[in-house]
Amino acid sequence: VSPRHLAVHGVDVSRWQGNVNWNKLRAQGANFAYIKATDGGDHLDPMFRKNWRNADAAGLKRGAYHFFYWCRTASEQAD
Repeated sequence: VSPRHLAVHGVDVSRWQGNVNWNKLRAQGANFAYIKATDGGDHLDPMFRKNWRNADAAGLKRGAYHFFYWCRTASEQAD
């Protein structure tokens, strides 16, 4: 079965995708987005808040994720 025929489609975005056209993604069948929030111990993705708001405004279900760095302790990254 081709992924195109499955009922649920989504994307994973971060600052590296630049300005996302959330309405276009929704119109093309995206149902959800996982949006990078943080990485390491002290970095907030500069596009997180904008992506979070705009994905919601376009009607997508949202989830945030943290990118874990192996060279930083888990306790540093958990805060």
